[in-house]
Amino acid sequence: MKSEGMKIAAGLVTVALMTGAGSAQAVTWEIMGKLTVEHALQTPQELLSLEGTPFSAYLSYDENASPTSTPSPEFTNYGNQGSFKVNTEMGTATGAFENLQTYIFVGPITHASNFNGYGSQVGLTGPIASLGLVTQAFDFQFQDLPLGGTGGLSDFALPSELNLNEFNGSNFIRLSFLSAEGNPLDTRLLGVMDSVSAIPEPQTYMMLLAGLSLLGWRLRHTRGG
Repeated sequence: MKSEGMKIAAGLVTVALMTGAGSAQAVTWEIMGKLTVEHALQTPQELLSLEGTPFSAYLSYDENASPTSTPSPEFTNYGNQGSFKVNTEMGTATGAFENLQTYIFVGPITHASNFNGYGSQVGLTGPIASLGLVTQAFDFQFQDLPLGGTGGLSDFALPSELNLNEFNGSNFIRLSFLSAEGNPLDTRLLGVMDSVSAIPEPQTYMMLLAGLSLLGWRLRHTRGG
């Protein structure tokens, strides 16, 4: 009886986890690396001090989103989709993506793909917010260059899995600032990626807890019987 009860409970846990995994809509990626500073004469010294320091960035979006436009068979837009958060030693930048885009071109010799996002409404918290800068935009890119190989994106959908080893091009996150005087292309914090990993959504943990609760209940019920 106990063995049979444990088998049933294990089956319930498996079903719960499979259901949770299948129904997940959102995906969040954690990106970690080091910052480089593209600067001008107007760049504050505080931002220059961020050269070589670590950052963490979080990109969230609906991996099952429907395209808002498809300019060409190779190019797909996803408007007003997802959010971002970037943590640096000088503070945090957050905002929403105005657009996510996937691009892929496959020919008889070449292969190229690109996954990128952009947002112009960037909020700053921490010391970085007191430097008198105007936030211009946040953007990121995963790029596979046309070198005749395979990798990067394999279709026109937003990727639900990312692996830096599959992209051999320019992979970065970037915060762009203007000085208080509005000088164009004043300062850019460019994040060079060292790692990217998926963070399970809260509903995944909830389904795990539900499965474990069912397991405990079933074991108690079996012992009581």
